[in-house]
Amino acid sequence: MPVSGSAVPVVMRDGTALAVDVWLPEGAEAAGRRVGTVLRATRYWRAAVDAADDSATSGEVALFTGFGLALVTVDVRGTGASRGRWDGPWSDTELADLAEVVDWVVAQPWSNGRVGAHGVSYDGNTAEMLASLGSPHVRAVSPRFADYDPWAHLSFPGGVLLEDFVARWTAETRALDLDDPAVAVSSAEEAAELREWIGHPRPLDDDVDGRMMRAALRDHLGNVDLWDAASRLVDYDDEASQRLGYPGSAPFARRGGVDGTTVAMRPVGSWYDAGTAAGVLARFRSTAAPQYAVIGAWSHGGGFDADPFLDEPGEARPPLDQQRIDLAAWLAERLGEDDAPTTTPTLTYVTVGSGAWRTTTQWPPPGVTAHRLHLAADGALLAGPPALGATAYDVDPAASTGPSNRWHTQAGQAPVHYGDRAQADTACATWTGEPLAAPLTVTGTPVLHLVMSTTAADGAVHAYLEAVSPEGRVVYLTEGVLRLRHRATGPAPYVVDGPYHPCTGSLAQPMHPGAAEPVELALLPLSAQVPAGWSLRLALAGADAGTFRGVALDEPATWTVHHGENGSWLDLPIEAQP
Repeated sequence: MPVSGSAVPVVMRDGTALAVDVWLPEGAEAAGRRVGTVLRATRYWRAAVDAADDSATSGEVALFTGFGLALVTVDVRGTGASRGRWDGPWSDTELADLAEVVDWVVAQPWSNGRVGAHGVSYDGNTAEMLASLGSPHVRAVSPRFADYDPWAHLSFPGGVLLEDFVARWTAETRALDLDDPAVAVSSAEEAAELREWIGHPRPLDDDVDGRMMRAALRDHLGNVDLWDAASRLVDYDDEASQRLGYPGSAPFARRGGVDGTTVAMRPVGSWYDAGTAAGVLARFRSTAAPQYAVIGAWSHGGGFDADPFLDEPGEARPPLDQQRIDLAAWLAERLGEDDAPTTTPTLTYVTVGSGAWRTTTQWPPPGVTAHRLHLAADGALLAGPPALGATAYDVDPAASTGPSNRWHTQAGQAPVHYGDRAQADTACATWTGEPLAAPLTVTGTPVLHLVMSTTAADGAVHAYLEAVSPEGRVVYLTEGVLRLRHRATGPAPYVVDGPYHPCTGSLAQPMHPGAAEPVELALLPLSAQVPAGWSLRLALAGADAGTFRGVALDEPATWTVHHGENGSWLDLPIEAQP
C-alpha cells in the first residue's frame, strides 16, 4: 500500500499556509528513491474525512503511486483547510501560489525535480496554469474537461448567462468553503444527508484541536461571490467581469507562458460537455506547445457515454478507469528518470453515430469542406437558394433542452442524454432537409447565418443542429447560443472557425424592432455520422428554460426569419465520402 507523507502546511510568500497532502509510492521514502510528482490543485477539497465514500481519494492515490509517482494535492488559497481568501477563479495570486508549491515539491528529498499536473474541470485549469509558469521543473500537464475560455465556453456562451450552473456552483462551493452543507440545500434533512456524503475537509496533521481549521474557515468568509458578480454581468468587459480577472485569468490569455516551451500537454474534452471540445480545439490550434489532444463523447469527467444516437447513456467508451490509466501512463513516461518521449502534436477524436476514433495533425481534418443549406419558408432545408419568403416564430419562454444536457453535466458529472427531441421541437421553429441518400459525416464547426427581425430590442438565439430518423425520432447533434445584443463580430483571441463575438459593451447594439438584420453565429464543434435515410434539421428557440437565463422574455416576442438568395443559411463542415 502507498504511504502518506502526511497533510502539511506549505507557507506562501505572504505567510498564508496552504494545505498539502503528499502520497509516495510504497518503499520510496525508506529506500531514498527520488520520484516524479503529479500535482493536483483543487477548489473542491483535496481530501475529506468522515465521508461516506472516499474511493475518489484512494483511487487517485493508488493510480499514480502504482505508476511509481508521488501524488501531491493542494487546497488552493481560501478553500478546504488552506488559509486566506479566494479572490476569483485561477487568479494571479493562485498562480503565484502554485509556483511556490512547485518549488517546495522539488526541494523535497524524495523529488527527482520533475513535476506534472492533472485535473478535471477547475482542477484542469490549475494544471494548465502550471504549464504557463515557465518553470524548468514542470514537464507535462493534462487539463481534462477544463475551460480554455471560461466565459465563452461555459459561464456566458454567446453572452448568455448559464444561470442554473453558475448559481449552483456558487452555492455548492460556498458550502465547501464554510464546511456548511446548509448553504447549498433547502432543508435540515438535505443538509444532514449531504454532510454524511461529503464529510469534512481533511485537516492538517498538526491540527489536533481543530483550531487551524476554524481559522481557515473564518478566512473563507471573505471569498468572492461568483454568482453575485456573474448575475449582474451583461458584457464581458463589465466591472463584474474585470473584478473576477477575466480575461487575464483565462488559460488562453496565459498561453504566452506556454508557447515555445517543451511542456507536454494532454488536453481532454468532449463534444457533449459544455464547450470543452471547443476549448481543446482552440488550444490545439493556438498554443505552440507539444500536445496530444483528445476529444471523446462523454459526460463531464468522462464517466458516461454521451453519444446522442444511443437510446440511453451507458458506460464511457473507453471506460473511465482505462482513461485514467492512460493518463497516468502518459505522465509517468514524462516524469521518470528516463528521457521523456517526444510529444508529436496530434488530435484524437471520436465520431458519434459510428464510434470510430480518428487521429489528425490538423483541424479541420483534411477533406472537410463547407456545404450550404438554405432555410426556406415552407420549413425546408434546401441545397439551393429558395424563393423569397419569411417564417414567423413566436418565442416560447418554456422551450428547453431538459435536465440532462451538455451544460447540466458540469454540475456533478451527471450523464448527458437529450432523448427524442420531437416534442421539444414543437416549441421551436424548424427547418428539415430531405432524407440522406448516403451516410453523412459532419466534422467541424457549423455556422448559421440568419437574416431576422424581432419585435423586441434584445433576445437570445438558441440554435440546434439535429438529425431526424425515418420514423421521426429527433436526435440532438450540437447547438449554438447568442444574445442578440452581442451579434457584432470582432477579432478572436485564439483560432476559431466561424464568427467570434467579443460580447463587449463597446460593440453591443440593440435590435431595431421590425428591422431585418444579419445575425451570424458558430455552433459548437462536433464530429457526427448521420445514417442514410435520416434528415438534418435546424431548430431555433428564443429560450432554454432551466439552463440559461432568459433574455427579453418579459413581453411576448415574435421573430421573422427571412429566406431567399440573400436570406438565411447554414454552413455544415462535411467530410468527403471514402
